[in-house]
Amino acid sequence: MNRLILTFIFFMASITLFAQELDCAVNVTSPKLEGTEKRVFETLQNAIFEFMNNRRWTNYNFKQEEKIECTVFISVNDRLGGDEYRGTMNLVLRRPVFNSVYNSVLLNYLEKGFQFRYTEFQPLDYSDGQFSSNLT
Repeated sequence: MNRLILTFIFFMASITLFAQELDCAVNVTSPKLEGTEKRVFETLQNAIFEFMNNRRWTNYNFKQEEKIECTVFISVNDRLGGDEYRGTMNLVLRRPVFNSVYNSVLLNYLEKGFQFRYTEFQPLDYSDGQFSSNLT
């Protein structure tokens, strides 16, 4: 978990220093959970997608092809309580190579002990310099 926090601190610092907008794909699955409504994970997937893609991370305007491509894959394996879950998260960041048609991988990170709290339709709040949840 400490590696995840350090990775996100590094990632957020790099966004602040070399800020660029994101083009993020999100996939949330729960293959090992039974009895949990799958709709909760669909709303979580939509909330993360909206959070990553609709938030202005910079004051600059980037073309679609200039944005950093991001893939977030969350696999929820356990329900620890009413609104607390544990699973794995894979985060892949790719950046366009200048004057080319391909991307280079910036970061490929797998967090095996990803634990978070989420209540359906809960807004994902983010504030620069403050920790609010493992999701944001």
